[in-house]
Amino acid sequence: MVAAENVDIDDTFGVEMRDGYGASLGLSGITSAYATRDQSRFYVIQDGDLKRVVSIDPLVTEVLRSDIPSKEVQWCEGGNMVFYAGAAQGMIDETRHYSIGIPTAPAPGLVAIEGSLPAGRYRVTCTFSDANGREGGAGPASYIELPDNSGIQMMLPVLADYDVLIWVSSVNGETLYALDKVTQGDTYAWYGDAPSTLSLVDEQIVTYPPPANAHLCEFHQSSLWMAEYHPQSDTTFLFYSKPFWFHLFDYTRDYLPIPGKVEMLASVPGGLVIGTGSSIKVYTDEGVLINLADYGVIPGHNKAFTQGGPVVFWTQRGVCSALPFKNHSDQTYSVPPGTRAGVNIHEKDGRTLFVAAVLAGGVANNPY
Repeated sequence: MVAAENVDIDDTFGVEMRDGYGASLGLSGITSAYATRDQSRFYVIQDGDLKRVVSIDPLVTEVLRSDIPSKEVQWCEGGNMVFYAGAAQGMIDETRHYSIGIPTAPAPGLVAIEGSLPAGRYRVTCTFSDANGREGGAGPASYIELPDNSGIQMMLPVLADYDVLIWVSSVNGETLYALDKVTQGDTYAWYGDAPSTLSLVDEQIVTYPPPANAHLCEFHQSSLWMAEYHPQSDTTFLFYSKPFWFHLFDYTRDYLPIPGKVEMLASVPGGLVIGTGSSIKVYTDEGVLINLADYGVIPGHNKAFTQGGPVVFWTQRGVCSALPFKNHSDQTYSVPPGTRAGVNIHEKDGRTLFVAAVLAGGVANNPY
């Protein structure tokens, strides 16, 4: 066979005509789209609006967010949450949209006043809480030394659309306990009332929202991973959130530097597959970075997950999957890989097809 247009060839070398398809959604101006792996939800970004497609026939959509720049975003999902990063960041809980991060609250200013607190040192910090009850990180705590029979006047941080939660220590203590929630005002006086027994968890202490310039995201091992490329050093920093706290990041501890610009992140059993323009690696569940291939992936929406199987993705040398890593095409055909790619897994009539649509360009780098 010299050329095969509009035909499918299966793994037994059977050949049949490919079904034709026509545009049916009636949507234009789409800059990005995502369907969940179970095919139960579909989201599009159209002319700056993030929309949930409620039904296709008839076409019904619901706007979840507006004013998204008309540039590409990348998607991932964890549990029932869908995340996106790139031109904008956000997350969707089925039908509700949230920002991923919650700002870290600076510690309040402290002044001694009269009260009933015993003499000693006290620590005080704050967190912001949004209308949905999600709570952000706390900056380093403020300290104050008090004489006997004192209280504390606090100058609180203020941020529109957020409540302020106040956390205080016992005398000369280190653990911080919930004191009160302030919905309005920038000051609070603590005269000595006992705080609650609810303590500030370690994951909230000196942690921050996800990096604002992240261009990729992936959910892996109960954490949200965000890729931020630094062109000055040609390095991508992969920051990962606290487990189950996907909006809290410790930039000084929880990160992995990768040479080059990371163009793909894929969570699979056994590790996180990382693709750059020049290599493919896996960061194993044991914390070891292993090189899988000395060639890279094509930028774009370059990966697709099979049901119950590995991730399949488009590279400079064709179709690959992991884990285990395997190149499915470099020994059978040679095609220019393109400069950007979009891929999908198409399942029909008991067959599974991997479809890649690429922008023209690139040089075939195969032995055939």
